[in-house]
Amino acid sequence: MPILLHPVDLPHCTVVPLPVEIDISNLPSLYAETGRVISDREGRLDVLVLDLTRTEFIDSRGAALIPAVQERAREAGARTRVAVGSDQVALVLQLMRIRRDVPVYHDLADALMPAHHA
Repeated sequence: MPILLHPVDLPHCTVVPLPVEIDISNLPSLYAETGRVISDREGRLDVLVLDLTRTEFIDSRGAALIPAVQERAREAGARTRVAVGSDQVALVLQLMRIRRDVPVYHDLADALMPAHHA
């Protein structure tokens, strides 16, 4: 089933809320939709915040979405941030070494702080 993401454009960034579960079953739709969000804002996207605060489950294939989105955003001239709400999701990102390359914050408010976007 296709997933339609509902990004929120703020003055200094675009927030992309992601689903409760991210795994192989919804990965193709998420790749396509995040790519659409980035391409629709090309030239005016500074920071892309992937909002995983509602995400309760993410597997290793789902975690691979984050560096792929980061690369697409980088090609469009934007930086990527991730907000997580679940310790389990944060642990998966740590084990997959995602946190080494993408800033991960423990809530959306921290990821949105302008000081992080300088």
